[in-house]
Amino acid sequence: GIAIQIIKQAMKDAENFDPVVVGMACNTAHLFESKIREGTDLPFVSMIRIVTESVSAQGFRKVGLIASPTTVKTKLYNESLACKGIECIVPSKAELLQIEDVIRKVISGETGIEQSNKLKNIATRLIERGAE
Repeated sequence: GIAIQIIKQAMKDAENFDPVVVGMACNTAHLFESKIREGTDLPFVSMIRIVTESVSAQGFRKVGLIASPTTVKTKLYNESLACKGIECIVPSKAELLQIEDVIRKVISGETGIEQSNKLKNIATRLIERGAE
């Protein structure tokens, strides 16, 4: 789609600056990593791979994932983590709706203790379900 084309163009434009490495600060965009990387030799750092390597290096076996509903539903992290023997514990449907609400509010500039507390409460519940 259009988003992929915009990111691909940004990658092409980045080639002019001879970057050491390129990355995307969006989990969901990693769903299209292979398409985005087509036609460029720029070194790419995958957030999914870095998170998996970091969690594995720290010896964690169960992690809780607080992310957008799309990231959770597409199981973007699950396979990468499973390859290292790490279980991915995800929020409930109701918690995903809360997370989506927080994301939308933060994007619109509404930050603060209320949004932070919602995420802390979800994190606590993931820990209660076994997340390390």
